[in-house]
Amino acid sequence: MRRVLNHDSMFAVGYFASLSVTAGATLSFHASSLCARPAVSITALDRNEASAVCAVTQLADLGIQQATAGSWLELDIGAQKAPWQLEFQLELYSLAERCVIGTEAFGLFITAEGNLCLRHAGTEAVGPQVPLLQWVRLCLVGTAQRVVASVTLPFQGVCSFELAGPFAAVGKVVLGSDNRASTPGINAKIAHIRYADETGESRWDFPFQPTLAIPDSSGARCALRVNGAPTFAVTGPHWDGTVHDPRLAPDHYAAVHLHEDDQPPFDWPASYLLEVAADATPGVYGLTLSHGALAETFPFVVRAAAPAAKIVFLLPTFTYQAYANEALPEALFPWLAEDRGHRFAQDNGWLSLYDRHQDGSGVSWASSPKPWVTVRPDYIYPLCGGPHGFPLDLHALRFFARGGAQVDVITDHDLDREGYAALAGYQALFTGSHPEYWTRPMHEALHTHLEAGGSLAYLGGNGFYWATAASSRGIEVRRGVTGTRTWEGRPGEGHVSLTGEAGGLWRWRGKPEHRLTGIGSTGMGFTHALPYKRRPASYSAELAWLFRGVQSDHIDAPGLLLGGPAGYEIDRVSDKWGTPAQTKLLAEAGPFLDGYVWEDGELYDPAERHALVAHMTLRNTPAGGIVFAVGSVCWLGALPSSQGQNDVGVIMGNLVAYFDPGVGPPADGVEAC
Repeated sequence: MRRVLNHDSMFAVGYFASLSVTAGATLSFHASSLCARPAVSITALDRNEASAVCAVTQLADLGIQQATAGSWLELDIGAQKAPWQLEFQLELYSLAERCVIGTEAFGLFITAEGNLCLRHAGTEAVGPQVPLLQWVRLCLVGTAQRVVASVTLPFQGVCSFELAGPFAAVGKVVLGSDNRASTPGINAKIAHIRYADETGESRWDFPFQPTLAIPDSSGARCALRVNGAPTFAVTGPHWDGTVHDPRLAPDHYAAVHLHEDDQPPFDWPASYLLEVAADATPGVYGLTLSHGALAETFPFVVRAAAPAAKIVFLLPTFTYQAYANEALPEALFPWLAEDRGHRFAQDNGWLSLYDRHQDGSGVSWASSPKPWVTVRPDYIYPLCGGPHGFPLDLHALRFFARGGAQVDVITDHDLDREGYAALAGYQALFTGSHPEYWTRPMHEALHTHLEAGGSLAYLGGNGFYWATAASSRGIEVRRGVTGTRTWEGRPGEGHVSLTGEAGGLWRWRGKPEHRLTGIGSTGMGFTHALPYKRRPASYSAELAWLFRGVQSDHIDAPGLLLGGPAGYEIDRVSDKWGTPAQTKLLAEAGPFLDGYVWEDGELYDPAERHALVAHMTLRNTPAGGIVFAVGSVCWLGALPSSQGQNDVGVIMGNLVAYFDPGVGPPADGVEAC
């Protein structure tokens, strides 16, 4: 169904057709707003200054838009020959007044008490109750005079009930909502749809990979249309627990899970056209819409037509997307600060990959394009009372710009789509503060980059963690049966539908982040941050370039997030997970006590659980590059702002100068790359 947006918390929201655009190209922006003609401006967010990077044309007056909620299925049966028969299997997930089948002739409903009910023209026939979380078989046989519904219930056999007509021709059949998809949809799995009349039999079985159209296996009738964004690769009625990979037994996964709060990619008309100058400076920009005292800024990236810098900064946009529009119900997560983006998400029933659907199942799919109301320069994460994600990464880019460093910017979406081609020509890849969600193409691109002599600066924590799959319609994450603290997957549903590959953590896929970066996620807490204490390896002559100008044994600085450089989510070395032997331990923060918990404590050897700490490391690669890692989401937030300098800034300045000697002199006796 379509719902009009509630703008009580934000006067305007919107999305770009793409997160990034190349200099000289155009980009459309799609908005919903209380103001028809707000004031428009463009800012270079990474330099915090007004910019003429592009010409902006408003294409039409803005208005309040609608968004689709829920998923449903449609069949155009056409002219039927009586008697006709429609059969399918259903697994119900929650009790509410919902339409199971909607036609022009009649409707099959589930009542709030869980009973099946046939309705037509003010009359109804009530059938048996449908149990939750058990597969049942529904069969409807109809003529112009009556419809008979038969239900095969577990351990109970067949129950039948009927409704007298007369009925018009069925025509279009909607499964999961009424025949106009105008009411909240059903929360259920559906499988093995079959229709038959005198002209023949048709079947529609779901593949495990997402699709918007499923052909009739007989070839006689139309395709089954899939609306919304239901979950594929879910266990069906044939699943018996012997196979957990849908690629090995597709018939065990020939089902789809419909949710009343599924949200497909948005389809709003274009509101503005941005024509980016051919000589535009690469970086992060913001389109700001203003209405009186209200203003909202929407970030986008301008990419270089060809590598123009030695360093490329990777905005972790998959992490942004995973957290975007998080509902954060206060009953479960007490708020330490207010944020209008989360309020907007609550007001409109939007969900993130950290939320549950209305039926209790976890959200595994985040559609795009879609407004990300929590991805803003002024975003505050209520759980920690400070900025998280994009504001920290923007803080780092502003630091680089003030120091005169030329840094190109790309997004996770760019790297996933283009692979190594997005990194070719750059000496070093710098990550953002929380690069948590990585796809297989991203992994492959980074490995190629390192094998070619490139370097990596992992400037965050909890990185390279969740196995993610991406398409043009969104990203998918399966949490597995151990899940997160917000939800876990159902048995048998740990494989992503886009590829069929196993979901969960990359370490479960045989690619622990430790082998790549030297460290891996170990703990988390929202209470405080700590300084690092330098370890003996940091004083070696070969690393003098990195610590040149650092005066203390402790690396400390006030930070935007939790007040220091080490904290929030932290990483450490691990022999169990394969930290390379040549990794040098440069500094350690901790132990973290009050308010911190082990991230995956059960996976660590008892010998490694003596202290919850964050590690800063560096190793030289065989191809001539380096891998530097800080092990903290807070690190970039501790960079100095527009005034002054601190040890975090000194180290980062030295790191930039190592790759780009034009920014500052390299350390004595050390050649810059």
